[in-house]
Amino acid sequence: MLRVFRGDTLELLDSIKLEPRPNRVTYDPHTKILYVGYGGKDVGKDYGMVGIIDAKTDKSLGDIKVDAHPAELLLDKSEKTLYVFVSSVSKVQVVDTKKREVVSTWTTSSQRNGDGAFDEKNHRLFIGTRTPPQMIVMDSNTGKEVAALPTVEGMDGVYFNAAQERIYVSGGRDNDVGHIFVYQQKDADHYRRWQGTHQVGGWHLVLVSGTQSLLCRGARERQGRGSDSCI
Repeated sequence: MLRVFRGDTLELLDSIKLEPRPNRVTYDPHTKILYVGYGGKDVGKDYGMVGIIDAKTDKSLGDIKVDAHPAELLLDKSEKTLYVFVSSVSKVQVVDTKKREVVSTWTTSSQRNGDGAFDEKNHRLFIGTRTPPQMIVMDSNTGKEVAALPTVEGMDGVYFNAAQERIYVSGGRDNDVGHIFVYQQKDADHYRRWQGTHQVGGWHLVLVSGTQSLLCRGARERQGRGSDSCI
């Protein structure tokens, strides 16, 4: 189920019925189209779907079939290309949003690609993988991998700060202690990981806001009380 709320009052405006376990969502503000990933083995299917929702009417416009449940959706600013990360088969599927179909499929060198970020200026996808844990840099035009660096265990977030040319990877899911790995972009093909990591307790989330590096996390403490902090 996809629920639509008012941004100012959080009033529930509508509910759009989808298959169970919708996961990733990305929005095109120009066409007012919302893309939602769902499907896969969790709902008894050997393929996944990207639902297309008209945000003006809250109506479904159809689906795009992909290889399995989408783990990440990244949309370019031209609104023509949607990158779908399919973790269970370690693939990136490229969708033509005008044709509403997959036009390319690229396999990642490491398994279980999950979260990602997009440097549209340099045509680079930043892909977090779990087996082994790596931060892969892929050419978004060709699917060629140009760099791969070790990253945090239990990766659960990848974010790009274009102004500072930095990539942040958060991890530590299901562990008592989490970490944030930071990478500096030298140029489109070369990256350096900062020595040391920021350590936090439990599961966390990283957000990069505007031109500043804003790292926030919500920790699950052992006593069951959550906490939030930013650096």
